[in-house]
Amino acid sequence: MEPTKGYGSMQIHNHDAKQTLMAINNWNAGNKADIGIGNCSSNNSDWTFSANAQTYTTKRLRILVRCP
Repeated sequence: MEPTKGYGSMQIHNHDAKQTLMAINNWNAGNKADIGIGNCSSNNSDWTFSANAQTYTTKRLRILVRCP
């Protein structure tokens, strides 16, 4: 049995400044995913429900981790 696919969200915030640094939401939606850097000017400053991934010509997320 395949697991149920969910919404999927990764957001990084500066809580004290009420600022979204970056957000990727609705991972399974392809070009309808929600992607943003900084605050979104809509009702959801974290880009939730913006369905704007198609506006980015290049999409690549790299996560680098330095182990001690």
